Amino acid sequence: MRQELVLIRSNSDTNAIINSTENESVKVVLNKILWKMPHISVSDVERLKLVGYVARNVEFEAAFRGWELHEYPLLQETQRHTWNIKTATQLEKPRFRSYYEKENEPIFTPSEFKKFTPLVVIDCSHQNESLKSGSVEIRLEFETNKDISPNTSCYTLIIHDRLVKYNPLTSSVRIL
Repeated sequence: MRQELVLIRSNSDTNAIINSTENESVKVVLNKILWKMPHISVSDVERLKLVGYVARNVEFEAAFRGWELHEYPLLQETQRHTWNIKTATQLEKPRFRSYYEKENEPIFTPSEFKKFTPLVVIDCSHQNESLKSGSVEIRLEFETNKDISPNTSCYTLIIHDRLVKYNPLTSSVRIL
């Protein structure tokens, strides 16, 4: 099954680095990107079973997590904001949990996190299944105590699970 990673780089390095001196000009250069993909190795007995499935043209179910990152490049320097986020069709409910191969290494302490990186999490997984036709538009309205600082960006990360059926003989993928 073909995997694809799309990276979109901003024209500026604003909000890419947090440093102690505000006047210092910093440039971010990406020399190499490593994408770790889990691979499954099976024993010879299981490999023979899989070859049998392929020979009988059996479709395989594959579950994976889809991520959509939306950016509001420069927020207005006001206290009230409205952001309409239009996302892809058929966002799906969570089906599995994700576990990482290393310990949690937070960049900030809890007090630094509250001060520098405000974060809001909204769980939309309890929606009615019948409302999933067509594209989904999310209207995000928020208000702050004081005006937003200049050159502030806002990001929305939408995480949803996908379940597909894959046919290895025809290389066709059907979204369930």
